[in-house]
Amino acid sequence: MTCLIDGHEIEIITIEDILQKISKSTANLTDEQKIIMKLNLLQYEYEKLTDVINCLPKMQKELYKLRDGISRELKIAEADVKKITVMK
Repeated sequence: MTCLIDGHEIEIITIEDILQKISKSTANLTDEQKIIMKLNLLQYEYEKLTDVINCLPKMQKELYKLRDGISRELKIAEADVKKITVMK
């Protein structure tokens, strides 16, 4: 899944992407090493994703505050433009 925001692409990868990445990075290892490396890499991905998921509510709260601040400033700017138009 991807989202395009102001020209920046944000992509959510799939489990297939992760498994393919692991497969490529463990290609030259023994079967035993592959199993251990797969376990370690999956654990790492799981922990990092958990960190991101846990951070999302805080990020959402801050993004809403930022949007509210922008909304207030936008209303002020729109009112200022109306004043300029009336003065002319």
